[in-house]
Amino acid sequence: MEPFTVLATANAAYKTLKTALSHGREVSDYASVLVKFWDAKEELSEIEQKNKHPNMIEKTFGAKSVESQALQIILHKKKIMTLEKDLHDLFVWSGNGDLWSDMMKERRNIRQRRYRESIEKAKRKQFYIDLGLGLIVFGLVGFLIIFVIVAANA
Repeated sequence: MEPFTVLATANAAYKTLKTALSHGREVSDYASVLVKFWDAKEELSEIEQKNKHPNMIEKTFGAKSVESQALQIILHKKKIMTLEKDLHDLFVWSGNGDLWSDMMKERRNIRQRRYRESIEKAKRKQFYIDLGLGLIVFGLVGFLIIFVIVAANA
């Protein structure tokens, strides 16, 4: 998913929660919307990791400049951090500050585990893509060598 789409999802979820809580609705009634916000934030983190560990094709033929990628990631991270702070304020304002604190403790534990897993996954994926490309190049070079030898002997 593109970073703009991820940010739009987080923004829509925030607006829905803000409207609901300002009308006195319960947070638990909007758990699925809250999940969309956190999923969008996680997706942005995965996009960031992918950009930190690109495969050989992306390194070689990547259409975006390094500056463009960096700016895009930083701007989206800043916006989502602002939305998260505003969401925290909404929780506190609506009397759900303790729920927010408990959620942040649990999130910290889960996030640390997932972060480590996403880095390993990106590295493994990069390794296998690079290995596959290396084998293809090696096979083509081998084929060309055999073709030249056969053509020279003919």
